[in-house]
Order: sequence, then C-alpha cells, then structure tokens
Amino acid sequence: MARIRVSNITVPDNRFRWRNDGGGRLRLRDGRKIMPGEVFLAYPHEVSDGFRDVIKCLDKEVPKLVEPPENLVKAAYTIKHRGGGLYNILDHGGKIVNESSMKKDEALEYIKALEG
Repeated sequence: MARIRVSNITVPDNRFRWRNDGGGRLRLRDGRKIMPGEVFLAYPHEVSDGFRDVIKCLDKEVPKLVEPPENLVKAAYTIKHRGGGLYNILDHGGKIVNESSMKKDEALEYIKALEG
C-alpha cells in the first residue's frame, strides 16, 4: 500500500483531504473536532452524508455511501399467553405491541393487520 506524508504523520493514501467550509465546529464519527476552514484527512465513512454540503472533498470525487435496504428484516409478531384466556402481541424484540390483552382470535387478527 502506498503511503503519503503529511506534517510528519504517515497515513494511508486511501484517505481523502476534506475542508470544513461551514461556520461552526464539526465533530466527526471518530470523535475529532474540526474547526471552520480546517483541512483534515478522513475516510468517506467518517464524514456523514448530512454534512457533505458543508464539508468539501479536496482530492477527488468521493463515492456515495451505500445505504442498506429499508426492509431487510420483516417484523415478526408472536402471541404470548398471559393467563385467563388473554394474550399479548410481542414484536421481534419481545416488546408488547398491544395496549391491553385480548383473546386469541382477536390477537391473530391484529397480527394480520400489522403485517398486512
């Protein structure tokens, strides 16, 4: 891997040079604080897409970050017996979705409405 030298610091050449053109201080994902007008080195994933209008890349065109598909995991709902013939509806995390317990047939209809 080729390396470049910037102010006595050796860094890999797959980092990009960026400049903060905004009026305020900015905090990157790795915790660094960037002052207005400061030129810094960072990977594209360290600079949020929301700040790309304020932070300009000085080196070359930066590829857009790939966003994951929204519906990766379909929410799976289950019913759990509470007692006395009443049931609760749980989401995939185990959190109760319904406001009050209901009978089993009502709970199954509610799940169909949630998924459908």
